[in-house]
Amino acid sequence: MHRRQWLKRITVGAGVAGLPWLTDGRLGSAPSAAAEPAEARKLPPLKITDVKTILTAPAGIRLVVVKVLTSEPGLYGLGCATFTQRARVVETAIDRYLKPFVIGKDPLQIEDIYQSSFVSSYWRNGPVLGNALSGVDMALWDILDLRKQGRARQRRRRQQPDAALGAAGLCAHCPQAFRVPTQAARR
Repeated sequence: MHRRQWLKRITVGAGVAGLPWLTDGRLGSAPSAAAEPAEARKLPPLKITDVKTILTAPAGIRLVVVKVLTSEPGLYGLGCATFTQRARVVETAIDRYLKPFVIGKDPLQIEDIYQSSFVSSYWRNGPVLGNALSGVDMALWDILDLRKQGRARQRRRRQQPDAALGAAGLCAHCPQAFRVPTQAARR
């Protein structure tokens, strides 16, 4: 037997033996609800309707938070775009460049939005656009997570805003931006 024939037989045998491992035993079973596309689960198509930039400075730390709103009521994503030295410039990059670029796009196409925003930019590889893109990217991943869980954020009168932001996976500084001062701190 020659070496090439032996290699062909080994790879074909390994492929047949590994097929159940690759399909994870799902050859004859129905796909799970999480693996089904939104159309199969009767979910309406999503569109980005607005992008808001929130500037705040708790304890003298300038923070930038991005809020991406979708066409589904109550479904929005939050992301941290903090660049403490140039907070206003990041806000301008989001409001004047990224906002018109992403409005109307499907927020579940995260990689497409990121790559097209990055490649078509004037300030490619700069810290300002990097922070602006990272904030939008985090907000889009937050939307995807909430959409997969099948829930939207609920508005509550007495809910602490930083509790909702903690679930969003923001950077360490951003939840400080939304802390509600206690009665003792107000005096």
